[in-house]
Amino acid sequence: MRLDAIARQCGVPAQKLQGLYRDYRDALELQLRGVFANIFWAQGLLGMVVLSLICRPFLRRFGVATALQVLPIYALLTLPLLVLPLQIGLIQVLLIVGGTLNYSFNNPTKEVLYTVTSSQAIVQAKPFLEGPLMRLGDVICALMTLGCLGLAALLGWPDGWSEVAVLLLCTVWIVFWWREVRRAGHFYRELNASGASRQLPETESPAPAASAKEDRRC
Repeated sequence: MRLDAIARQCGVPAQKLQGLYRDYRDALELQLRGVFANIFWAQGLLGMVVLSLICRPFLRRFGVATALQVLPIYALLTLPLLVLPLQIGLIQVLLIVGGTLNYSFNNPTKEVLYTVTSSQAIVQAKPFLEGPLMRLGDVICALMTLGCLGLAALLGWPDGWSEVAVLLLCTVWIVFWWREVRRAGHFYRELNASGASRQLPETESPAPAASAKEDRRC
């Protein structure tokens, strides 16, 4: 109906305008699929390089506490750029680097945190952390964005204010994330150092070396 109204205003046949719109939509969809295909391809290629050549030497040189802070620091540095008018090429670069750091650097580093816990703690805590808890974060992010957009429309904010509100909230969450992973990294280092310095008798199994209290804190 909207296209019919525009066609009457422009004095062109409605069917011709609808055909042009379909062609434009199909071309735009094809271009969009190509953009995401290039992003996923580059993430996979760069991810193999980072995981095989950079991740382990970085962990051995700087430690888990520093490695866990790489992705939050990258997020804080790139977040202000998202309110600027960016070219599609730069957006692709930001997504490629962010996705690579997440899947090929941050995720393997998070796995190291479980090495100082018992097998029972891993079985109980890991599925909850990497399942419902991570999905809860996705839901909170979506609700936060929709809430800011709805509040801007309800209160009649000027153009761009809703994006600024989302940016500020994201900055707060990223700073909180940065703080928590830094604490987790330092706590891992303390547990790992205490476990390495403790001499276990030959009859004692290393599996229950970490206490239940330490497991809960991890």
